[in-house]
Amino acid sequence: ANGSIDVPASVPCVAHEALLSAGVLRGDPLYRFRELEWAWAAREDWTFEASFALAVDGCGPSQGERVDCKLLDGRSVLRMEGVDTVASVWINGVGLGSTASAFVRHELSINAGVLRRGSNTLRVTLGSALRYARERSEAYPYEVPHTQYYHVWSEPSHRNFVRKPASDFGWDWGPSFVPTGLTGAMSLRAPQESTAELEGVAMSAGQPEGVPMAAEARDEAAVAQAKALGTEARKRRLEELYQETVAEYK
Repeated sequence: ANGSIDVPASVPCVAHEALLSAGVLRGDPLYRFRELEWAWAAREDWTFEASFALAVDGCGPSQGERVDCKLLDGRSVLRMEGVDTVASVWINGVGLGSTASAFVRHELSINAGVLRRGSNTLRVTLGSALRYARERSEAYPYEVPHTQYYHVWSEPSHRNFVRKPASDFGWDWGPSFVPTGLTGAMSLRAPQESTAELEGVAMSAGQPEGVPMAAEARDEAAVAQAKALGTEARKRRLEELYQETVAEYK
């Protein structure tokens, strides 16, 4: 990410693949101690950057239904099918958001005016998963035990503090490359008419004694009320159990 290495990349790919194709990394990745020789790549941040064009020939009345014209007409969405793992995303220098999980699809909102007619630039900076996991572990108020395999260079990896495949950190059957990159397709989408963005909404799941489990989406006030009712129900049930126990031993 400091610009000292600049190589082409064809997405989807991870940084190791691009570096290997460009000859920065050399040799068979599975040969002897290659994972140790390439450890520096896992400690670095990597930036993927691409340019794309929208509505180069304009958007007249007869072209209003074109996808790229719709994208310029208001808010839109950047869909990222796979990001491994910790990333910050910009379009035309405007931050769209960040990611911290390799296991889910990410959809980042793009405000009106960010995309422009003609050339646009997408930049994704991926941080070192090793550094991210270590920093989160150090900031946590107490130690969280996790499995470690001390035959690989990346331990202690604190892998339980990052949403990334555990096998990336190595084990007895595989090397520790801790790769980072864009592992899925990316696309720009115009919001559908049925799309709704909800603010101040949370999920509440509760299962008081004798009541089937249910999950409901409510506003913050309703969630707080539901939590309070759930607490009171549990208190009543505990009191009932206590009285039953006392009566049993009388």
